[in-house]
Amino acid sequence: MHGMGTCDDAIAKAEGMIVITALDVEWQQYLQYTSNLKVLANVRSFGRSDPYDEFRIESAKMFLELLQRMRQSVLQRSFMYRLIGYVSYSLHSHCYFFIPESVP
Repeated sequence: MHGMGTCDDAIAKAEGMIVITALDVEWQQYLQYTSNLKVLANVRSFGRSDPYDEFRIESAKMFLELLQRMRQSVLQRSFMYRLIGYVSYSLHSHCYFFIPESVP
């Protein structure tokens, strides 16, 4: 079909924006959690546990949680973007997306 590349490109760009945004938000949160975990691991060392082991174990769990939250965030954000228009005429096609201003 003539001109479908434009719409496919718009969809691919929207998908990329969704993934990058979710990655950015979740990664920043993960870095904050690991920073807090360093303090917690040191406090736990007073209870005779190895702070390195505490940090290693907890950060691995948190990383798996990060991956799960990223998957959920990408799906949630994907459903918030809606194709609101598709215009096709002789040589050109255009897709229009509704992108909410505030995406959690």
